[in-house]
Amino acid sequence: MLQPSPPPQARRGTLEGYALAAEVGRFVSLQGDALCSDVKGVLEMQKGQPGSDRARTMARRVVLGVDALRVRAGQQAPLAGLDDRTTGTIVALEETLDALDGLLKLLPEGRRSFL
Repeated sequence: MLQPSPPPQARRGTLEGYALAAEVGRFVSLQGDALCSDVKGVLEMQKGQPGSDRARTMARRVVLGVDALRVRAGQQAPLAGLDDRTTGTIVALEETLDALDGLLKLLPEGRRSFL
């Protein structure tokens, strides 16, 4: 049985949600390998050992990326009007970004003091 198409507002919100998810996916894909290899450097900094310049640079990029994506999420994809799948995707991405944000807090001098 055919289902009625969603109202234009809901459909537009869903497409924006998918676009946001794709953008986050591209960001994580591009940065993911380098970020994972730098987790060790961040943890070494926590123990008082000198961290690499690359670890600091990656941490800075993640802070800026997290902030930019949260701003875009607030502007382009409010959760009202999105279908459950898209809303769930956005919530999962927000949880992932929160986890990355928590990793940055492991830096002994604070997450933004090197910016």
